[in-house]
Amino acid sequence: MEVLSAWRRGALAVGVAMSIPFGRAQAQTLRGVVRDSSTQRPVTGAVLIVFDSSGRVLARNITDERGAYAISLGGGARRMRLQRIGFRPRDVSVAPIATGTAELDVTIAALPTILEPVRVAASACSRRSDQGAALALLEQARAGLLATIVAREANPSSMVLLKYRRVMDGNSDRVERMSVQIDSARSASSFHASQAGRDFARKGFTVDDAGGKTYFGPDPDVLLNDDFIAAYCFRVEGDRKRPTEIGLAFAPADRKRDRIDIDGVLWIDTVARALRNIEFRYIGFDREIDALHPGGRVSFREMTNGSMLVDRWHLRLPAANYDTIPSPDPRSGPAYVRRWLYAQESGGELAVASWPRGATWTAPLGRLRVRAVTHAGAPAVGTLVRLTNTQYVGRADSSGRIEIPRLLPGPYSLIIEEPRLAKIDVSLTTPISFTAVRDSTIERALEVPTGEDYARARCEEDKRSELLDSTYLVGRVVDADGRPVPDVKVRVFIRADGDGPNDWVDGLDFYVTGTNGLFQLCPRAFGNKRGTRIRLVASRGNATPTTLLLTIVRSSLNVVEVPFSARP
Repeated sequence: MEVLSAWRRGALAVGVAMSIPFGRAQAQTLRGVVRDSSTQRPVTGAVLIVFDSSGRVLARNITDERGAYAISLGGGARRMRLQRIGFRPRDVSVAPIATGTAELDVTIAALPTILEPVRVAASACSRRSDQGAALALLEQARAGLLATIVAREANPSSMVLLKYRRVMDGNSDRVERMSVQIDSARSASSFHASQAGRDFARKGFTVDDAGGKTYFGPDPDVLLNDDFIAAYCFRVEGDRKRPTEIGLAFAPADRKRDRIDIDGVLWIDTVARALRNIEFRYIGFDREIDALHPGGRVSFREMTNGSMLVDRWHLRLPAANYDTIPSPDPRSGPAYVRRWLYAQESGGELAVASWPRGATWTAPLGRLRVRAVTHAGAPAVGTLVRLTNTQYVGRADSSGRIEIPRLLPGPYSLIIEEPRLAKIDVSLTTPISFTAVRDSTIERALEVPTGEDYARARCEEDKRSELLDSTYLVGRVVDADGRPVPDVKVRVFIRADGDGPNDWVDGLDFYVTGTNGLFQLCPRAFGNKRGTRIRLVASRGNATPTTLLLTIVRSSLNVVEVPFSARP
């Protein structure tokens, strides 16, 4: 039995080499259970790696909730390593294999402390008294990070990911508004950094593009990268608010001017022997931006089946608005542009993860329940609702009940997708606004507004409607790309009894579109006669007018989209 110890580019490898005789039938697959050598309890989330004689990795896997594993040895397999955060790594030598399956239960020893001293090699970082402990903690952190990577390779799950953007109030840091996108797919990873660790070590955590700057955060692959580790210095850190956790703090060894970098802490739970989260801040900004506390967080969660996943992540980034301030006196100088800085968060959360063998994990998120009724008090069956700027939707059942689950914490407003108005991308607002809270249900009652309510309110606001229970026409003027066109004058002409070109009567009504491209024609323009033929003329400046012929098909609400080109 030989104990091996070596330090190579920030990675400490400690193990026990041991020969395993398989008898006559050499195995292609090795299976068994990994246990704690002291308690004999199964060890979940232990990584197994098979190497050939040259040290090349042939296969990787991870133990499940019972500590069980099965790994292919393949041709040329010579050694298998077992490692898990909080345990000493163990190496097992294997003989040449042929066919079949062999059984092998293995024990690994829990560390009495994850800060066992290690041999320290020369580095670019200044010598610290806790350097040996920091490198020992780094080795344990790498074991935990590796488990997240091997778990997604060996046991990928189907995931529901919630990706969001939050805009913060500049004074109180309260979330002013947010948008949420739902992504459901079979995925190898819930979060990834988009670039390799070596790129971050060389160029920092931002890149310039046409839209400004793109910011990145570290993922497990980045923190495992040898080039990244070589470019950073590590130290041990504690926090009274985290009594069971210990932090591995990291900072760039060589700060470079005009480069955005990060420093942060990877927190490890010494009782659960598990990664908890990475908290980091961006460094290299000026004082004004630095006051917004730009940075991020990546959180880990160990599943019951042994998989370790990133379940939450966010980047807190600077953003800016610009105002042009006119000069009070042109003689004193020109107008100037003032910049307003604020913070916004871009991030995501794992809502659901499920595996082929039946294991499922669900995040503790919020829920909305709505009881929807008509003006007459009957269940508003089939009403389709959505939360503003999100992909959260719900439809009323036969009793008028609507339920929207998996709500990220934050502010929301409920809107109604009215089928007729949806054709011109108009939704109906409701009085329902709320802030979702984790693991909590919000219940509301709603009297559902109609499309007629919407049109009537627009006409009443403009004081144009004389027959409040008559025919309304609501439309949107759009360009070739479907974008709203402002400042377009829309006039209506009514078809008289004859068929001649002069038999169109001016409806004595017109509307000029705003930035949303919307217009409405109210009852006095054409009365409430179903089947009435009208001509809409949309014009603006020297642009070629658009003429649209249509027939009133409803005696209540009619909706139309008017194409318009601003070209002469």
